[in-house]
Amino acid sequence: DKIPLEFEEILFLFAILFSSCDLFSTRSPEQPEAPRTSYQTPTTPEILIQNLKDSFKDKVVENYIMCFVDSSFTSRRFRFYPSAGSGSKYPFLLNWNLQGERQYFINLANSIDKSTQILVDFTNEEKNFQGDSTSYSAAYSITVPTQDEQKPKYYQGNIHLTLIRDSRLQWVISDWQDIKNENYPSWSELKGGYYL
Repeated sequence: DKIPLEFEEILFLFAILFSSCDLFSTRSPEQPEAPRTSYQTPTTPEILIQNLKDSFKDKVVENYIMCFVDSSFTSRRFRFYPSAGSGSKYPFLLNWNLQGERQYFINLANSIDKSTQILVDFTNEEKNFQGDSTSYSAAYSITVPTQDEQKPKYYQGNIHLTLIRDSRLQWVISDWQDIKNENYPSWSELKGGYYL
């Protein structure tokens, strides 16, 4: 049986039509929007402190967590000493760990409008180098541009950090002591308030 000529012409037209357009070709997927990040490899204590501040400005949890000891690269464990009074207000701060750091940071970042920044500032900085470790002390102020009227927008106090160099030769935070300023809520209260 011969196929009618009209049918052959229609098939031919379809073949030309499909071969000349990109109906069935795949296109490259679009890259997901990457978060802005200022993270640098912390080869000095100064870069580590800058990364800590920038992680709040950029609101990138992985950059924040990379500021702390990682058991893959050191035997040291993270220890947090909350400010006076905050442990009775938030008892979980007395057994605080890196999971707590991650959770409060995620909750904090998610509560802030994408177009605004959390600002962390350190003043009166003191550093004491001792080989592969150093102590870092400073007065801090934190501005949280929250719309939640129940939560403070401003925190202030003093921080005392122990910084160590791990097996990658990168500086990380191993110990964190928070000291309250009587007139303002402390960093411990920021952690406690945004953890739950």
